[in-house]
Amino acid sequence: MYSYFSGFIPYGNILKKFTLILVGFSRNGGDMSDLEIHSAYGRVTSVKELGLKIRSKRKYLGLTLENAAGLSGIGTRYLSELERGKKTIELGKALRVMNSLGLDLIVKPKGGIRDRGHHA
Repeated sequence: MYSYFSGFIPYGNILKKFTLILVGFSRNGGDMSDLEIHSAYGRVTSVKELGLKIRSKRKYLGLTLENAAGLSGIGTRYLSELERGKKTIELGKALRVMNSLGLDLIVKPKGGIRDRGHHA
């Protein structure tokens, strides 16, 4: 399992970009447990569910709100509101958070039915 984190850290009066690659990383020293997989991954039908999945992945990685916000280049308040399911989130920022935590957003037809003329 690989986990990639990039972000900026203060260095004097400037911000330095960094990338951290964790190989074989897991909070419990092995693969994610079934409960962790269930809570971090799966279908999302509301902003609240998205927020809960983001929080679950952040906690699985052992990151504080401050650390995860810094890695994502967003504010702690925004991340807190996202995790609590605030309905007026900015999608671009939410996608940055998901990317920094190693989560993907996949769009597919409901029920697995393919759109005519478009193949997944």
